[in-house]
Amino acid sequence: MHESSAPPRRSDRPGGPSNQLLRALSPPDYALVVPQLTRVSLRAGELLSKSHARPRHVYFPETAVLSLVIDMEDGGAVEAATVGNEGMAGLAATLGDGAMSSRCLAQIAGDAQRIPVAVLVQAIVDRPALDVLLRRYTQAFINQLAQSVACNRLHTIDQRCARWLLMT
Repeated sequence: MHESSAPPRRSDRPGGPSNQLLRALSPPDYALVVPQLTRVSLRAGELLSKSHARPRHVYFPETAVLSLVIDMEDGGAVEAATVGNEGMAGLAATLGDGAMSSRCLAQIAGDAQRIPVAVLVQAIVDRPALDVLLRRYTQAFINQLAQSVACNRLHTIDQRCARWLLMT
């Protein structure tokens, strides 16, 4: 698995992270999680995790946009989801065995916050409210994924492109 090669910087910017999910943390959860984050600058196309592998980090995009891509047997690939500053990439790491069938890459270069999977999983165990917030995000992500599947089936390429541009 390739990780961001940019040197990490602690998340100490005044006003805190610009990721909306991190900003939604309760003050106690924020105080626990945010000091464990590291800001990284991601390059477009940078691989953050391989498919069927357990990632070492969970990413909370700020200005970067991440893509979850499914590789097909015929060598093709399909973008299954995008994640921007509204959420996180690495959900599977918080739900069980941690492996996803998709690879994660930076679709659009920018900054993200990252946290080691083990640290976030322990924070979820220690802070039930954090667990509730991440479960709510997971439900929203699943709903978005289902909507995307429906749109990909029913809409024209122009309509799908417009949706992708709006999401990005």
